[in-house]
Amino acid sequence: ASVTFGCVVAAIINGDPIDEHLSDKLYKAAQDGKLPFTFLSGERDDEENLAEPDGLLLISMIVRAAKDAEVGGQIDSHLGPRLYGLACAWFMSLPSSYWCAAKHPESFEDAMLAAINAGGQNVARGSFVGAMLGARVGLAGIPDRFVSGLHDSENIVAQARKIAADAQAEEDMASK
Repeated sequence: ASVTFGCVVAAIINGDPIDEHLSDKLYKAAQDGKLPFTFLSGERDDEENLAEPDGLLLISMIVRAAKDAEVGGQIDSHLGPRLYGLACAWFMSLPSSYWCAAKHPESFEDAMLAAINAGGQNVARGSFVGAMLGARVGLAGIPDRFVSGLHDSENIVAQARKIAADAQAEEDMASK
């Protein structure tokens, strides 16, 4: 689950939208050997310790449900996570996190409020949703009051800007 979530966040950072096509793109990348997954008839590849790619399919299934007017469209966004469980185990929080991101793919604030107001394990869910929507909207899309209220916010923002600048520099070097 952690490798899958990392791949989802990386795809969002790279500009992929949180939509019903994200799973197809990630699964294809796994099939092409670009992501660390194995397709060995349900067995783990012991030599390279690769995971199975089925978890890559989950986000788009949840996006489809969240956007379906007859299914997800009828459910308040903060109640949606109850469909997928409010469990404390972090990996069981991923489905409800995907729901919040799918309902509000362009609004950090709305997605975070849905994640937190749902109750249950809202700390893990909030972290996952924050990672996905932060990757999607960037620092400029996060309400200032969410950032300025953090302990040591100036240092956190400086570190985030440095990471972004370093990543951009790496990308620029790779494209040369």
